[in-house]
Amino acid sequence: DLIPPLDGGLLAPVPHLANGTLFPQPRVSQQGSSVLLDELTGAGLRLVLNAGCDAAAIAALPAVQQSGARVVQIGGAGLAEADGIVAAWFARHGAAAALVRPDHYVYGVAQAAEHVDALILAFNAAFRAAKTP
Repeated sequence: DLIPPLDGGLLAPVPHLANGTLFPQPRVSQQGSSVLLDELTGAGLRLVLNAGCDAAAIAALPAVQQSGARVVQIGGAGLAEADGIVAAWFARHGAAAALVRPDHYVYGVAQAAEHVDALILAFNAAFRAAKTP
């Protein structure tokens, strides 16, 4: 954690220690090879879920679809992680999901899968407000 967290801008309105921090860059397995998560997902908006979330149900939420976020699950039925970095990050922050901005900073987290919709709705509203002059 050499880079200080952001303390303003496009961050979730519900305070959390993870907000404004850089999301970890783990190595994940895909088709037998190990790649960095960003190489696999690109640099767009990402909703990263822990192993306990139902990724298909969350991806089907209208707010998630409206946000354009790519839904990625680490662990469980999702991508296998090489070193447990993201699993440890989720455990340390008590989070089930993290909404990661294109610049790799965490907009906000949901502490349980049932809170993901509220997180995404808040992001959608804040993003629309930021784009409106």
